[in-house]
Amino acid sequence: MLNKELIESIKAELSGLYLKLPALEKEKADVFRMIDNAPHMTPTIRLEIHELYNRDLARVQSNISDMESNLKRLKGGGSDVS
Repeated sequence: MLNKELIESIKAELSGLYLKLPALEKEKADVFRMIDNAPHMTPTIRLEIHELYNRDLARVQSNISDMESNLKRLKGGGSDVS
């Protein structure tokens, strides 16, 4: 019973991350387009903003990967994580 609840919890979290990922990618592209063309942006600030978004995106992607791996393990190693 506990295993099934854990699986459902991971699936719910994954669902949220799957929605968050494209939204974050779009926001990143929009922000990069703005700051990369802004004449008042210093190279240092521009770099810091790029690094911030790249870290956030990498964290979400890592969380998805980790949760998919855990879900596969909990389900017995199958390839279906849906």
